[in-house]
Amino acid sequence: MNAAQLLEVFASVAVQVTLVICATGLIARCIGVARTRCQLWTVCYTLVLAVLLNALLLPHLRLLRRTAPVELSRMAAILDAELLLGKVLLIVWLSGIAISLARFLYRSIMTERFLKQCQPISPEVFSLSQVFSADELRELAEVRGKTVQLLSSTAVQSPFCWQFHRPLVVLPEYLLSFEPEQLRFILRHELEHLRTGHPLQVFLQHTVEVLFWFHPLVW
Repeated sequence: MNAAQLLEVFASVAVQVTLVICATGLIARCIGVARTRCQLWTVCYTLVLAVLLNALLLPHLRLLRRTAPVELSRMAAILDAELLLGKVLLIVWLSGIAISLARFLYRSIMTERFLKQCQPISPEVFSLSQVFSADELRELAEVRGKTVQLLSSTAVQSPFCWQFHRPLVVLPEYLLSFEPEQLRFILRHELEHLRTGHPLQVFLQHTVEVLFWFHPLVW
């Protein structure tokens, strides 16, 4: 792939990504089910990554072709300009990826460190059986074949879920004193995020943001 083709690839990929994201946004507005919207955006980010891989790895048609004869001296000047612009574009893109990737890795490392500082919630303090029936426990105790671990922390003000190696739900410590029905609603909400693959969607979104840091629609 030469410099001129690289410029075409960037322009083509940017247009395709814009169309995919805009179409996904329009379809998502017509969907009232949160789980389906989450799955839709997961498909969207997967398609965006597939578009980039297709553009970089597979042969493609040239969008621009020179049909008129050009003087050799002028042709050399055009090729030099294209080569320089292509190199600059590649350096800027890779530099942006490096910075975005460093930020993403830093946030991930800090999150993992925070999770290690969270305290597992012992059954004596709180148990799922306190807020869920036996049937609900069988339905919710596992996410994609893995047991959900409950953690608590005084450093957060709202609950959240996380899944890398294993599914986790982190609760602010003050929530443990809430009424069972309130806790039931909160936990069902976080467990639903895990069951619909929301952490996977977020991971794919961050991956797209790293690669397409220059595209305003991915943020």
